[in-house]
Amino acid sequence: MEEDANLVTREQYTEMLIDASFWDASEMESGFTSWCQRHIPIWRKQGYDETCVILLKVLQIRETMVLQRVEREGKGSPPHF
Repeated sequence: MEEDANLVTREQYTEMLIDASFWDASEMESGFTSWCQRHIPIWRKQGYDETCVILLKVLQIRETMVLQRVEREGKGSPPHF
């Protein structure tokens, strides 16, 4: 029974994900260049081309923005990607 106290509802979990996405979007908006400067050296060490990884991050940001817009406007379920 005590374990049930730590469980969250689907709605609470969704809200937690949205809150995290707002933080991620805020970080990206406040300093995309500094974000890249922190991450590109890591990607290069792993053998990745930063252009590809940056493109993937931009796509993730777009999806995050759609989710945020859906949440703000209260339009129900977001579109599936």
